Amino acid sequence: MTIPKSSTKNLVKALIFGLIYFQFTGGFYNVLEKPRSYGLNENNDVILIYPRYIEHQFLLEGIIAGTLIYIGFVGLLLLEKASQDPHDPSKAQQYLVISIFILYFVVIVLNNWLSIKKPLQPGE
Repeated sequence: MTIPKSSTKNLVKALIFGLIYFQFTGGFYNVLEKPRSYGLNENNDVILIYPRYIEHQFLLEGIIAGTLIYIGFVGLLLLEKASQDPHDPSKAQQYLVISIFILYFVVIVLNNWLSIKKPLQPGE
């Protein structure tokens, strides 16, 4: 009995996308950071964004940022699909509108997160 080549290709693709996701979420930073930053304050309340320090992140913050980057990548794929479908203009237009909405959403959310993280004054 042999393993089909398509399942091996899909497994390799899944591993590659998993490693890229791990990289985007700051997985190496989260693994190597001591002590770990889980995103809890003294009262065990969840803090989503590590404020005012762009060089630090919480675990959940990295996971959400990486997921948003992947959603933006899906928007780019839809944009490409819209340009490759000349036979059905209405479907291409739908892909175009959805992809532009996704891309704007991701850019706005990530910009807002970055504005929360940046220091107020240089040197702070």
